[in-house]
Amino acid sequence: MICKECNKEFEPRHFNQRYCSEECFRKNLNRRAREYQRRRRGVIRVNCPICGVEFERHVPNKKYCSEECRLESRRRWCRANYRSNTKLERSNTKLERSECPICGKEFEPRHFNQKYCSNECKNERDRRWQRKYQRRYYASRKAKLAAYQREYRARHRKRINFQQKKRRWRHGL
Repeated sequence: MICKECNKEFEPRHFNQRYCSEECFRKNLNRRAREYQRRRRGVIRVNCPICGVEFERHVPNKKYCSEECRLESRRRWCRANYRSNTKLERSNTKLERSECPICGKEFEPRHFNQKYCSNECKNERDRRWQRKYQRRYYASRKAKLAAYQREYRARHRKRINFQQKKRRWRHGL
């Protein structure tokens, strides 16, 4: 039998095998899918913005004629947008000294968004924030929690009384 993709002769393993390998099968499948897309969408001719070569666009969002042009475009974009972020420029720039909002000590930041002079101050800020949040959380739900506790005690009065008796008996009261 002859492979429909590469035209090599092969011995089929089952009665309806048409391709010599999985690779040939995939190539044929991809080629047929591309042809279907071309027929469905139509072929559009566009110019590559990097090298200016005219090419056929089969996929609606394809901008570049090749992978090299796509990568070159990406390099240009990065150079334009991240110029100040190169290692050389970052190492030469000194950040302004700032004051730690927790302890008030003045320090030189190691990176542009460092706010606290040390991990201890950062942890203290986290503790303060958590305490403030918890107080706010429990204050807003205090009445709701009290109502829930009353309702629970009313529903489970026997169980609570039994547990209290059991506790007293264990401690010898």
